[in-house]
Amino acid sequence: MFSVKSVLSTLRRNKGIVFFSLTIIFWSIVFFLIWSRMLVLEKDGLYAGWVNVWGDWSSHISYTTYLATQNIFPPQFPILSGHVLSYPFGADFVSAVLLRLGVSLVPAMLIPSFLLSLGVVVTLFRFYKHLLVFPRAAALGVFLFLFNGGLGFLWFLSDLHLGGWGIISRLPREYTHIEQPANIEWLNIITSELVPQRGFLLGLPIALLILTFLWQIYRGSIKTRLLHIFVAGSATGLLTIIHMHSFLVVSSVALWTFFLITLREKSLKVALWYFIPQAVLAATIIQVFFPQLGASFTAFNPGWLAVQTREGQLLFENMNGFAILGNSIIFWIKNAGIMLFLPVVYAVWIFLMMKKKSDSRHLLIWSLPLFGIFIIANLWTFQPYTWDNTKFLTYWWVAASGFGALLLDRLLSGNFGLRFASIILFFFAIFAGALDVLQITQYDQQKLRMLSQEDLELAAWVKKQTPKDSIFLTADNHDNPIAMLTGRSVVLGFQGWLWTFGIDTGKRQAQVESIYAGRDANTLLSILDVNYVVIGSKERIRYSDLNEEFFETGYPMVYQLGETRIFTVP
Repeated sequence: MFSVKSVLSTLRRNKGIVFFSLTIIFWSIVFFLIWSRMLVLEKDGLYAGWVNVWGDWSSHISYTTYLATQNIFPPQFPILSGHVLSYPFGADFVSAVLLRLGVSLVPAMLIPSFLLSLGVVVTLFRFYKHLLVFPRAAALGVFLFLFNGGLGFLWFLSDLHLGGWGIISRLPREYTHIEQPANIEWLNIITSELVPQRGFLLGLPIALLILTFLWQIYRGSIKTRLLHIFVAGSATGLLTIIHMHSFLVVSSVALWTFFLITLREKSLKVALWYFIPQAVLAATIIQVFFPQLGASFTAFNPGWLAVQTREGQLLFENMNGFAILGNSIIFWIKNAGIMLFLPVVYAVWIFLMMKKKSDSRHLLIWSLPLFGIFIIANLWTFQPYTWDNTKFLTYWWVAASGFGALLLDRLLSGNFGLRFASIILFFFAIFAGALDVLQITQYDQQKLRMLSQEDLELAAWVKKQTPKDSIFLTADNHDNPIAMLTGRSVVLGFQGWLWTFGIDTGKRQAQVESIYAGRDANTLLSILDVNYVVIGSKERIRYSDLNEEFFETGYPMVYQLGETRIFTVP
């Protein structure tokens, strides 16, 4: 018979399995609650369950339906006809394959997202388990990473005082994103990256697997096999078509790792087996898919969002170095909270209290590039949209969460006072992030309509009545039903996305405006290979000098529903 004592003894002997299982069960429930209502087809249209999905997934759905419909290599931009698809589309390709297999759009988008979310949890726990050794610390690291947040919970306490406990079921705002008056911009990773950014959702677990491998070969915990190193280098090169920021981070850590290995072994052989396939694959992919990368957006911007807005406008002018440093410290105290200090405290403790050859010291040395990201991203910006530096800072947070978890785990092994302090520190470290994750599950309060029923009918007609390689002239709104659902290309889609990819749309924009105004329209329609012109409410709003009579008298109308008409271009 089983006794309580024997069960407890078994659990103690299998701590790794216990902490891993509890972590997976908890996050499976969380991500199921999130993804089950993130894209919903209701009676009056298609809804997104979160504002960032409403904003970002229009592009992802466009890429997915295009890849599932067209048989062109290299694939073209569905939102910029004639231009190669200069976006890491690996995750969208997975959904496109499901569409090809007959899965409908909503599950084709949501099922991979849910499974990849669990993949993040598994690879993150595995990464921490190899680096931190202790399974409890690994579990704590996962929670600290995914529930990231700063001091935004103080604004929650204010809202709670004003609105009472009823606000829990209808949270009034994000507590890791309070631009005014707090300048809190370090958004929760789940709500701002894992859910809306599908490239990151696939790139992060792959990057964590490679980083785990790099740590293992650095520490000599696995037998160094050249074939395995070759595969790791190849996987790193392939990250360029999945998530470019993950590629750059992993490459930096790999460079540091093999530098340390080369110093130890006095040989470049191992490093070459990694970097040759990585360089060949990365260079090939960049040459084919990212021809515009020659235009650099790197700029020296000390202080990052502590002294400027997301769009790069200065919040404070004529600041000297000390003022920038002071604002940056205050900014990060508000944005990272106590997690800004926990890793620092543990790192100092390592150097002061532990042996020189301890594993913790080796871990700190190996992870220096991840902490270096924090410094670099606070000195330079690497894309036109200043906030996009968070895609690098996330990997600093991987390291910070690991060291923070180690400190909390050590405290939990102490006396009652230390254990109580650890629990309090953990609670306040995740408080704001947990509130935002709770908010993203509140579908009825957060949902936004992406496409109306009229949009869905328009897309259905286009799919049924027009050739797959047709090119449409439309407005450049982000929620364009033709670009999103039909697999066809539009002449010019949402320019905000194209701008962040380094693509200059000025000439194309001028051509579109001329066509809709009826100026040299016949020639431009021929140059751009346009097959259909759409005129609806969004086109009328976007182009104030739209000349509808020009199209009514010169081109056959083939579709009309409500305010929307489509003209064919012979």
